[in-house]
Amino acid sequence: MSASSRSRGGVRVRTGTPGRLSVVIMRVEASPAVRSTLERLAAEKERLFGSMDAQWTVAHATERETSEVLKLSVSGADGIDAVFVKVLKPREPGPAARAVARGWVTSEFEVMSGLHRSLASFPSVRVARPLVCYPEQLAIVTAEVRGTPLSDLLERRATWWPSLDEQRELDRVLFAVGGWLNVVGTVEAREGRLSLEDMRAYIDVRLRRLLEAHPPALDEARRTRVLRYFDRTAMEVDPADLRQVLTHADLAPSNVIVSGQEVSVIDFARAAPGGLFMDVARLYTQLEFLTAKPKFRPAVVRSLQAALLRGFDESLDPQRPLFRLFVLQHLLCHMSNIARNPAPLLARLYNRHQLVLRQRWLQTFAA
Repeated sequence: MSASSRSRGGVRVRTGTPGRLSVVIMRVEASPAVRSTLERLAAEKERLFGSMDAQWTVAHATERETSEVLKLSVSGADGIDAVFVKVLKPREPGPAARAVARGWVTSEFEVMSGLHRSLASFPSVRVARPLVCYPEQLAIVTAEVRGTPLSDLLERRATWWPSLDEQRELDRVLFAVGGWLNVVGTVEAREGRLSLEDMRAYIDVRLRRLLEAHPPALDEARRTRVLRYFDRTAMEVDPADLRQVLTHADLAPSNVIVSGQEVSVIDFARAAPGGLFMDVARLYTQLEFLTAKPKFRPAVVRSLQAALLRGFDESLDPQRPLFRLFVLQHLLCHMSNIARNPAPLLARLYNRHQLVLRQRWLQTFAA
């Protein structure tokens, strides 16, 4: 087979020589890890794709702060139309940082593989199918999850005045997402108990960051009131709620893929044992943050939040003590990121607007 060159999405990929690919991303030579990963895929395509005739083109490439991500459109493979290749970037140069990154990549792949097996008997609850992990390249390859990101659904259908049918359909989707979290919490229970002392320390770190922001995003008196609220509420936590489960730990609408009745979740880079309500509370707060934009009406968001909680657990009240503490934790993390985020002028103005809204919400914890 003669070599050929194709270009899509700002990426050119040369194929045709077994085991060899060269890639140029945005006219800049791809990182050695990306090139090495694609070469390994070419060498193992019969094992991974079920055919030596499998071919692919790079449909899209994205360079992020912590990773490089490529989408490969695949032809001639057994049941796979596209795959994603994620190559992690070490946070610092040197062998120690690279060893840490290898641990993260290996752990994420193991989590996804375990979840894929555990959820095999739940037809509407899915994760991306993991194909292969190359620890030395800091790379993970997964089959594409078909569907629409929840973030896109919300932007298209939950803004302004959705019709009654649209609201019901969106509520059904959020109910299904809550169901996904319920199933994972059931099949992926973890040993150990959540430490409220560690949770308090984590929250106080975020409070101190808000104190140290320029300008400060809260004062010492409010920090003290928030910690007092935590202490009072922690005393009311049901011990049964302190059991641990596998948590995604970075659940946001962009990580949820919806296709009909199916819900899939992607990107498990931060997955770890954690509190029962950690993920559902995070998505609950992510929905609340939409209200910073006028096009997302509070009544619409409240309906979505209620559907999410019903799908997770019909008895889950948003005032449940541990759930409330997780909401507080996620709120403070969000505020800390906003207050410490250097950004262009317009983005800073919007961030200040968000911070004012979040401070009002924080008042409910610090009253």
